Amino acid sequence: MQVRPFAALLPRLSMIEGPDAFFETLKETFPQFHPKGYFKAQPDPAFYLYQIEGSNSKATGLIAAVPLEVYQEGRIHRHERTIPVQERQQQMLLAERGAAVKPVLLTYRKNHELNELLVKLSAGKPELTVEFPRSAETHRIWAVEDAASVKALQKACNQFIPEAFIADGHHRMACQVVNASLHPGSKVAQQVMCAFFSEDQLSVFPFFRLVELGNFRTPDILDQLGTFFTIRPIEHPAIPSQKGQLLFGIKQQWYRLEWQQAVLHEYPKLLDVELLREKVWPLLLQTSDERNDPRITYFEGVKGLDLLAEKLRQRPDLVAFCPPAVDVPTMMHIAGGGGILPPKSTWFEPRMRNGLVIYPLESRLM
Repeated sequence: MQVRPFAALLPRLSMIEGPDAFFETLKETFPQFHPKGYFKAQPDPAFYLYQIEGSNSKATGLIAAVPLEVYQEGRIHRHERTIPVQERQQQMLLAERGAAVKPVLLTYRKNHELNELLVKLSAGKPELTVEFPRSAETHRIWAVEDAASVKALQKACNQFIPEAFIADGHHRMACQVVNASLHPGSKVAQQVMCAFFSEDQLSVFPFFRLVELGNFRTPDILDQLGTFFTIRPIEHPAIPSQKGQLLFGIKQQWYRLEWQQAVLHEYPKLLDVELLREKVWPLLLQTSDERNDPRITYFEGVKGLDLLAEKLRQRPDLVAFCPPAVDVPTMMHIAGGGGILPPKSTWFEPRMRNGLVIYPLESRLM
């Protein structure tokens, strides 16, 4: 994989009082804070190592500029189509900022030599250390500027990352492609800021589907779902761990849904999120166009079932479908073969934060 160092903007931490609140909203507020000196331009192009340490985990990745042609030639695989309204919103924000404030998260098949190189280069004092109390995480950034280390990283990526997979940032990638077409003469616009994390450093969680059904009777909905599922009421809900099962929430009640054998025989290779698209949405919503139906929204599984239950309590017009997570090897297999999952099929952890490393698209920002 071809990677390039780049000249970045880094935050001046001495000016930032509350990292959680500041960085959480930075994708909208960057134009407000940049003119006030909250970010400093790095004088030389560099690679950046990004480490996220939680109470029980530590992950270290590489941030680099990647030529967009690598993506367009199919060496970076996507596994989701973008949602048009979200893509338009992000494109507008990118134009307002003139900068990318968060890398596209890429994963690759684990390689011991490359991981050892990242460990070696992150052994010294980091350029930035940011504590995020809300998530109990420490985020660290190292700048890799010396010629020997830059060359070593480029050689390792060329040798050990023949292909990569978008884990998070499909909309950011799509926006960068559009931006490049609008600025064909700009070298920086023809690249995209990416963060490479090995597959063994990521955890994946599901996205739950919240479906707005309006006024309904629980027995009527269960009767309809019985067309495709075996349904069992449960007292203690848990996120399912195996394919073919879903958790279903409706009016403060929980049920285990298991696809009937006839459905599994008809679609033996489809994942649960794909079966929802093929069977349940046409049944309940008279559509299979999940990407464009405003009645279907998404809830991050990593937030847990207690928050989901509270959401259903507040919105009695909603029901929740909770499929199991799609693991990283399955995602790689599908994406590498040109397959596409329904939108919001995966939530990867750990999560990078907006604004710790910024990729300027306009010279005025430097």
